[in-house]
Amino acid sequence: MKFIFMILLFLNFSYSKNLESSINDFFQDWDNSHNNKNIGLFDKLYSESVNYYNSKNYSKFQILDDKIRILKKYPEFKQSSKIVSKEEISNQLIKVNYEKSTFYNDKNRIFNSYLILDTSNNQLKIYEENDNKNSQTKINNLENNIKNTNLANEEEKISSKDLNLSDNQTKNIENRDNWKSKYIDFYELRTIKSNAEEYPSKLEDWENLYKNHKISISSWLERKFNDPVEIKAWLDTNLFKSNYSNENAHDINRLKEVGINTPDKLKEWSIVSKEVYRIIEYKEKNISIEEAIKWEKFNFRDHYSLKSYTELNVKPDEIKDLKPGILPISKVLILRDLNMKLTPLIESIFYKTNIHDKEQFIKLHNALINNNCKIIEKSDFSYSDEYDNEGLCYPFTGKLIQRLNKNEGIMSPFSYGNGTNSHIYFEGSWAEKSTVSGVVKGMGNVSYTTIMNSKNLIRSGKVLFFK
Repeated sequence: MKFIFMILLFLNFSYSKNLESSINDFFQDWDNSHNNKNIGLFDKLYSESVNYYNSKNYSKFQILDDKIRILKKYPEFKQSSKIVSKEEISNQLIKVNYEKSTFYNDKNRIFNSYLILDTSNNQLKIYEENDNKNSQTKINNLENNIKNTNLANEEEKISSKDLNLSDNQTKNIENRDNWKSKYIDFYELRTIKSNAEEYPSKLEDWENLYKNHKISISSWLERKFNDPVEIKAWLDTNLFKSNYSNENAHDINRLKEVGINTPDKLKEWSIVSKEVYRIIEYKEKNISIEEAIKWEKFNFRDHYSLKSYTELNVKPDEIKDLKPGILPISKVLILRDLNMKLTPLIESIFYKTNIHDKEQFIKLHNALINNNCKIIEKSDFSYSDEYDNEGLCYPFTGKLIQRLNKNEGIMSPFSYGNGTNSHIYFEGSWAEKSTVSGVVKGMGNVSYTTIMNSKNLIRSGKVLFFK
């Protein structure tokens, strides 16, 4: 059964190597990512969400952040992996047990570890990273730094000596009744206590922050955020992504740069948008909350559309009735410049023709009005009913396959499908065998006699505009 599974998996892989070879290559990359401090390679190896030791559903961003922090701490770190066994867990998951030989902090260590690899999407990605229960994992195990080393465990003895602190910091620590944390792992706790002497007095605040938001404390400290109360106030606005310490710290710094210096100020903007990047964009353009609310009512599908308007200094009141959240900006600005309202006929022009030029729009719109067109129909003229098209206006794209006289000919449909040839009248220069697009008004049908002396019927129309 396992053999069949391996064959199927082999067939699904886009590259030619077999699964075993692919896993060997993967573990070579796995060792190289650690030995060469290659964060870009780490990024390629992990799934978007990973079971990371005792922590479930850690984001790739958190893991990369953690790898950076640890490898900075142990720049001499080296790792060599030896695959011990492989076992199928499901159709998409394979558990690979391996012996991990490491060197760091002047010591060689060997761990019995495993990776669970996701084989879906024609590539290998880490689904879970962990050590086996019989591993030689110690409190200083480099990889097992999230929650395997839990300071709440009574078997672990954490002292000021373990934290490599100054005498003053040691005194502060020893004055605290209980240095064991229910929430902060050993490495996070050491980061807090080794950064500043006043941090021990804030340990409870850090603990609460870690418990409620599961943040990477070291990432905040590296970005000069050393007040857990302030961080909590920002995160409690509920406008930041959970577990994204690097990104959140960056966004808060950007908010401060544009003048939103406190969480309370940010809450004022929450009535505009729940997206921090959107709020930053408004502030960068010196747009007030009142004006931003008007922009948000347009329900832009992406922030690039909004950016296009703000960069042109367009005001929301100028285009409020022109569906700027739906129509392309070029077409909205045509109507704004012409001081025209959006009508069903104009909407059909924008949706059914490829008009982006103001002069062409004016020409087509005038032609439709002069010929009493209420709207441009949805289907191409080549699909219209020969008996039921009179007075209706259709879009078309077609080739003039036969000129009958200067302003009359037979047009074939450009698109493949069930469209058929049409008889058309037109004004202007249209070379035979060339293809144009435009709008035609149905005139019913005309009949003609074939060379076999049989009578045929063909739809007929008058071209109102083409280009």
